[in-house]
Amino acid sequence: MTAGVQTYADWKTPAIREIVQTESRKHRIPERIIYNLIFAESSGRPYIKGNPIRIKVNGKRITTRAHGLMQIIPEYHYKGNKEDLLRPEINIPIGCKLLHRYLKRSKGNMVKALRLYNGQVRNKDDEYIRKILKK
Repeated sequence: MTAGVQTYADWKTPAIREIVQTESRKHRIPERIIYNLIFAESSGRPYIKGNPIRIKVNGKRITTRAHGLMQIIPEYHYKGNKEDLLRPEINIPIGCKLLHRYLKRSKGNMVKALRLYNGQVRNKDDEYIRKILKK
């Protein structure tokens, strides 16, 4: 491994593996989908904050950032301290709950659910979907 370059497996700590296993069983989402989604969203970096985005909350436009492994937008999906979203034990369960909700909304269609998770209004980012669905 090249110094400073994180590989796919480096971030899969025993604690993260345990959280993923629990959430996989709870929401009936294959573990590989959860791991691939985490890697697509954050490259496995739990402390990452995404690029600033403009969203509408309660009729007001604000600038925010998605947080953590599964890139959760705090203003939409978490009522607590947004810094908590940098903790895998908080972030992963929320991300899995969201994906489960989107799966229900899309009648089990994983591609549609992943597009909803990614906020895709149009079917544009097929590379994102391919990354997550790969074996």
